Amino acid sequence: MNHRRRFEPEKLMEKFRAIRKSITAKQLFRSPRHQKTMEMWCAAHFSRAYARYVQPCAVWIDKR
Repeated sequence: MNHRRRFEPEKLMEKFRAIRKSITAKQLFRSPRHQKTMEMWCAAHFSRAYARYVQPCAVWIDKR
């Protein structure tokens, strides 16, 4: 069973921004519920830089 979804860097950033609009900064940084959201932010920024300076790439995110 595949529990992952593939994202291009910019699409992953769009997904993060959509989630971010619905929560407060306090929720984002302090709630364990949003740990995956913070990981998504990190992956989006890293992959955007990698795609820009090294080669095109994609990120696989766990759907759970």
